[in-house]
Amino acid sequence: MAFKAELLRKKLKEEGRTRKFLAEATHKRERTVSRWLNGQNPPKSKDLELIAMALRCRPQDFDPSYADEGLGVAMYARVSVASHNAYEMMRLRYGVTQKSIIELAPVLFSIVASYALKVPEDDMALYHQAIRRGLSSPLPGAHSYEGANGFAIDQRASENAACFGLPAADPMDAQPRNLFCEALSRLCLEISDHVSTEFFHVAEPGDAPSVLGFVPDIKLLAALTGGDTELTKALVEGRVRLSKCWEDHQKSGSSSIDEFPGILRRELARANDHHQTQLAMKREDSLAKLQTWRAYYEELHPELAREYDQLVADYCHEDGWFPDYYGEELNELFLTNPYKEPRFINDDMLPDGQEATIFSRRNSPIAKRFAELQAHRKRLKAEFEELGE
Repeated sequence: MAFKAELLRKKLKEEGRTRKFLAEATHKRERTVSRWLNGQNPPKSKDLELIAMALRCRPQDFDPSYADEGLGVAMYARVSVASHNAYEMMRLRYGVTQKSIIELAPVLFSIVASYALKVPEDDMALYHQAIRRGLSSPLPGAHSYEGANGFAIDQRASENAACFGLPAADPMDAQPRNLFCEALSRLCLEISDHVSTEFFHVAEPGDAPSVLGFVPDIKLLAALTGGDTELTKALVEGRVRLSKCWEDHQKSGSSSIDEFPGILRRELARANDHHQTQLAMKREDSLAKLQTWRAYYEELHPELAREYDQLVADYCHEDGWFPDYYGEELNELFLTNPYKEPRFINDDMLPDGQEATIFSRRNSPIAKRFAELQAHRKRLKAEFEELGE
């Protein structure tokens, strides 16, 4: 190693940290930290990683040759705040570094991915077992046309080693699953006293899931949040940064974890205010763009523009209405970006005999015409954006 003590001293000063802080973060005595800072005794690799984590930087900032040692390959990536919080929780619970977790990531991923490919096979085995016992079918697709088509897609995904599942060509005709998310949920049921998928954001079939909403340590989160569900969700969804709150807690000089929820609440309130301000700014910009786009479309196709507006007024849900399956994240996305023009046919507003059910939606004259106009506007909107409007 080519550890440079002067670089560590400089970083420690920039961060406003003390030797005591570094000793606590690395689980060492202050005398040991003093030797590092004086250049008398360089830290070991595992200590260097803990130092870098505590000072929010890289080991290379103190040892330029660190990445080239042995057969190691340097790997860096920007992760979500939710993922960062999960790493921090693992550090607090098990004393492990990010490097240790990243080293094991392929192993852990392969285990879950293998379980994911077995999901359809396991479901089919349960189905045959239920039939033999005269019980109702447990297959996801046993009770609906879309579910049956979705299960067939799940089987095809398994055969093709598509561990995230495969998307349906038409979501109205099939409801496949993200097999990786399904496997993760099933595995977690066996250790539900330790981890939880209660708030986990399940990815769409074919998409790689993220850590968003996953509870990596139930007991630790209960201690950090005082059992407050809203604070728990804020941490696992990345709405507050755990490491920052932990630093604030250490700066306060308090040795009691009972005061930590208060720090989280203050940080969450600040983050929410900032988030709402950003959303309002984005919505304002989007509304201005929407107004320009509507004027552009109306100039080119005045009759179609009037027809579209009339259909929206007569047969659509009010602005800001979204289907239940959209969830909070999609709702917020579209509310913030009205330029996307998310409008939905209200079945109750359709004339008798034209109810847009799952099977007849595309055959309903009004729903069909509305879809045609939406498609036309989408094509023109692409041209509008190419013009840089």
